[in-house]
Amino acid sequence: AGARYDFFSAASLHHLSPRISLMYRLNHVNLRAGYADGFRAPSLKEMYMDFDMPAFWIYGNPDLLPEKNHNFQLSAEYYNDRLTLMLLGYHNIVSNRISTAWYSALGGHRYLNMESMTISGVECSGTLHTDIGISATAAYAYTHESVRKGLPINVSCRPHSATLHIDYVKTLRSWKIVVGFGGRLFSSMDSEEYVAIGELENTTLNHYPGYALFKANMMISHERGVTLNLTVDNLFNYIPDYYYIKSPITTGRTFSVSLTVDVEKLF
Repeated sequence: AGARYDFFSAASLHHLSPRISLMYRLNHVNLRAGYADGFRAPSLKEMYMDFDMPAFWIYGNPDLLPEKNHNFQLSAEYYNDRLTLMLLGYHNIVSNRISTAWYSALGGHRYLNMESMTISGVECSGTLHTDIGISATAAYAYTHESVRKGLPINVSCRPHSATLHIDYVKTLRSWKIVVGFGGRLFSSMDSEEYVAIGELENTTLNHYPGYALFKANMMISHERGVTLNLTVDNLFNYIPDYYYIKSPITTGRTFSVSLTVDVEKLF
């Protein structure tokens, strides 16, 4: 159990954030439960700074209120020498979340507080190690954001996401070879985003397709300090149909090669 105390001088606001966590361990199983109260005061940048972005200005808002949230978590974990499995569920109740929206009076984006929203989700993951040099990690997450209609909305999470990574390690006398393959997969999402505030208040519904980005790499190293790295990023050459706020920033497959030499070990 613990607590944190904050004093936000710009608003003469005091806040006490308690938290408590419990764990029960039985053989190879850990069960956990927790609650935490969250508080974040707006930064100086969010309150007072105006700065020029490549396509628009972002303006500070001195009337911002601190973010607050209540976080609840339950989790179960199983582990042994080779395998680890984890299942986690959580629920967040967030108020005054700090975001940005288009502000027509200034002709740019401005920081603002959103009204109450909830963020809930389930995550599961597993890690496996073998005696033949292969290790693998996989994870899946489902996330649900809920915001009342008629309020500034900027849904930021894709509902489904997954990660996968596999490594193979082989030692041949004075050489070590590591081959890796991994990637991230994201589902599609629809994000209703405000494009104006005030008398001309309006929203637009933007669709972001699902996508997957994978990477493959190989490292060959010698005990005398010579290491060669070969990497292919965005292995399957995914290119978005259009670029926008939540699109991946990639222009396609890239290759890289690097050679490093540790002079001390070499000689």
